[in-house]
Amino acid sequence: MAMFEIDDSEDVKLLRCKTDTETLIKGKGLPRLHAEDCSVTHNSNSTEKYKARKVIAWVFSIVAMVIAAYLINLFGFN
Repeated sequence: MAMFEIDDSEDVKLLRCKTDTETLIKGKGLPRLHAEDCSVTHNSNSTEKYKARKVIAWVFSIVAMVIAAYLINLFGFN
């Protein structure tokens, strides 16, 4: 998702914009776009948190499958 979504503007001037999204500007019909001292930084913490949540979800699903297999074996549903 872009920080700015601009369509059909004549003069656009952006000063000292900072964002942690992948895209700073998304738009069309911008004949005179001027961006000065803008930066886009990548936030690595969000990807690390996503990976940690994914690993935790896998671990919980494996534990749930083992418990379900034990209960099926215990009560003899086979």
